[in-house]
Amino acid sequence: MGRVYLGHDPAIDRKVALKIILLPQGLSPADRKEAEERFHREIRAAGRLSHPHIVTVYDVGHDDAVGTFVAMEYVQGRTLEEIISAGAPPEPRVVASIGCQAADALAYAHRNGIVHRDIKPANLMLVDDQAVKITDFGLAKPSGTKLTTDGKLLGTPSYMSPEQVEGRELDGRSDLFSLAVVIYQLLTGKLPFRGDSISTVVYRILHEPPVEPDLGQLPSSGEIKRFLARALAKDPERRFKDGDAFARALREAMSPPEVALLPPPGEASAKKPTTGLAQGRQAAPRKSSPVAGRKRSPARRRSTSRQGPSARRRRRTTLFPVFAVFTLLAALAFVYQDALFEQFQGWTGVGVSVDADGESGQLPPHNLEPDLSPPTAEITPGQEAGQGEGRAAVAEPLAKESEPQERTPRGADGSAVDPEGSLPAGGVRLRSEPEGALFSVSGRPLPAGLLPVPGEDETGVVNAVLGCRIGSREISPEDAGQVVTISLQADVAKVRIEAKPERAEVSIDGSKKGRTPLTVELDACGEHQVKVTRAEYKPWTRNLGLEEGRLQAPDVLTANLEPLPRGTLEAPTPPYPVTMTLAGGRRLKAGEKVSLVANTYRLTFSSDDLLFHKQVKVRIPAKKTVIPDVAFPPLARLTVQAAPSNVKITIRSNGKSRDLGAPPIIKEQIVAGTYTLDCQFQHNGERQEKVVTLAEGENPTVKFIAGKP
Repeated sequence: MGRVYLGHDPAIDRKVALKIILLPQGLSPADRKEAEERFHREIRAAGRLSHPHIVTVYDVGHDDAVGTFVAMEYVQGRTLEEIISAGAPPEPRVVASIGCQAADALAYAHRNGIVHRDIKPANLMLVDDQAVKITDFGLAKPSGTKLTTDGKLLGTPSYMSPEQVEGRELDGRSDLFSLAVVIYQLLTGKLPFRGDSISTVVYRILHEPPVEPDLGQLPSSGEIKRFLARALAKDPERRFKDGDAFARALREAMSPPEVALLPPPGEASAKKPTTGLAQGRQAAPRKSSPVAGRKRSPARRRSTSRQGPSARRRRRTTLFPVFAVFTLLAALAFVYQDALFEQFQGWTGVGVSVDADGESGQLPPHNLEPDLSPPTAEITPGQEAGQGEGRAAVAEPLAKESEPQERTPRGADGSAVDPEGSLPAGGVRLRSEPEGALFSVSGRPLPAGLLPVPGEDETGVVNAVLGCRIGSREISPEDAGQVVTISLQADVAKVRIEAKPERAEVSIDGSKKGRTPLTVELDACGEHQVKVTRAEYKPWTRNLGLEEGRLQAPDVLTANLEPLPRGTLEAPTPPYPVTMTLAGGRRLKAGEKVSLVANTYRLTFSSDDLLFHKQVKVRIPAKKTVIPDVAFPPLARLTVQAAPSNVKITIRSNGKSRDLGAPPIIKEQIVAGTYTLDCQFQHNGERQEKVVTLAEGENPTVKFIAGKP
C-alpha cells in the first residue's frame, strides 16, 4: 500500500525516507477509505513512539501530486529477510542481541498501547550488523480500536500468532509470538510452521506444535528449545507476558551459566565452610590438602554439567552473607558520601579497602581494563582454607562488582535490576549496548562502571564511548540501585569537501551527494570512498579507512583535479551547405578548430532542404589535430509533372520527408539516392506513390496522371 523514496530535507540537510500511499485501482469507496485510514493510523501510531530501535517519524503532510506522505528516519542497513535469503545466518550471540533489542522496542511500543501486527524479517533492519530498527508500522493498531472487520487477515501468514489467524483481539503477546518465529528462523534457517500453501501454514499455526528446531552443536540448545516452546505457545497466557520478560528469558537461554565454575560433587564438602568477608571466594588449598592439584575426571565433569538450576541456587545462597555485608558497607558509604568524596576525590576509580586490623587504606585507581583474575590469598601455617581475612579477602568481591552480568533482570521501566542486590546503596551500575564502553561524567572517567546517584531534584549525564560509537544517559534519583544500559550509536564525522577547480560532482560510496564546496556527514564506524569528478578532468578518489575502529578523515578534504589530455578537431568543408553538430549540441563552422579532451566523438551533418543526414565517429588523440574524412553524396536534380496539376507532392527517404508543393517541380536539388514520391490529387482525393532513384545531375521527369475524373 506504500512506496518509499529516498528524500532530502533541505531545512536541516539530512536524508529522509519519504513514504506515500498507493491504492490499487478499482477499490470500492469503503475499501479506499479503510486503506487511507490505516495509513493515517500508521502515522499517528509511529509518531507517538520514540525509541532507538524504532524508525522515527519526522513529519506528515499532503501534496496534490502524490497525496498523503510521511517523512521518516532514513535507515541504511540490511533487512533480516535479506540476511536470511543470503544463506549466511548470523551467529547465535548476534541472534540473541537482535531478539533482545527487538523485544525491548516492542515492550516500549506495547506500554504505549501500540501493537505492530506485522513483525517479520522484512520489517526488521540491522544497521552496521549490530543495531536493530523496527520498520513499517503500516499495520500497527492502537489498543482498543475496531477499524478492521473481525476475521480479516492483516499481516504475513508464516509469522502470525494463532489469535491473529482467528481474527481475535490482539495484544503485545501476538507481536512476541511473531518475533519468536523470526528468532527460530535465524537460528535454523527454516520456519517453525511449514507448508506448501497458506491454508496449510495457517492450520499448523492453529493446531500443530512447531517443528523441533535443529540447533546443531549449540551448548545451550536445551534452554533455547524450552524458550522457543514457551514463546510459540498456542495460548497467549502460556507465553511471556511482555517484551521485558521475553528479552530476559532469551538472554538466559542464549547465555547459560558456565557449569565449569561449579565444584565437582563431594569436593565442596571436603573443605570447611568459609565465613566472614572471605565467604564467596575460593581460597587456595594447602599443599597437604588431598584436594589440591587433583584433576577432575570426565565422569565428574559430566556430573557437574547435570547440576541444574537448583545447584546454582544453592551456590548463590552461600554467597548471601557476603553481599549482605557489602550492602551494609555501601549503605554507610552512601550516608557519608560527602565526607568520603572530599577525602578521596570522588568516584574516580580510587577505592577503600579494609585491612585485617580494621584500619582504612587507599587502593590504587582501577585501570581502564582491570585485571579480574582471582587473587591469590596467602595462608599461614595452620590456617584453614577459606578462613583468611584482610585485604586479599576484600579485593575479589570488589573486582567482581565491575564484571558484566550476562543475565540481568529488568525493572518495570525497562532498566536492569541487579539480581544479587549487591549494588552500593543508592548507586548505579553502568552497562552499554554493545558492551565494553568507557564511561565518564563531566570528563571524569568511571572505569569501574559505578556511579553515585545525584541528590534529590538533581540529574547527571553519563557519556559512554566504544571506539566510534557514543551514547549518553541522564541519571536521576529514580535510577538508584539499578543497572542502567546506555545504547551506543555510530558517531558522525563531518567533512568539508573542496575541489580545484570548484563545482565538481561528489560521490560517497557510489552515491551522488552534490557539488563542491560541500559538507557531508559520514558514519564514523565504517570505511568510505570519496570520488570527485568534473567534465574534462581525471576522476579523483580517496579512500577513508579506520584506525582503532574509528574513521580517519580530515576536517577539510581538497581534491586537486588534473586536466585530461586534449587534442584538436578541425571541421571539414562540405561541397554544399549543411549543418555540422558535435555531440552535446555544439555547432561547427566549416574549417573551425576546436580543442577537445582526447576521446571519441560523434559528428552529425544534416540538411532538411537536401534531405541529407549523416553521422560519423571521430577519434581525437592527445596533442594532435584531426580532420574527419566524410563522404558527401553528389547532388541530383528532380523534375515532377502532374495532370491535372492541382496536386500535393511529398518526397520521403529514411524517415525524413519534405513537402515539394504543387507541380510543375523543375530541377529541385536533392542529394542522390532512392526516394518515395507521394502525389495526392485535390479534385478527387486520389493518391499515388512512385519509388524513384535519383542519380547525380539531371534525372528523367516523374509524371502523375489521375485515374479518375
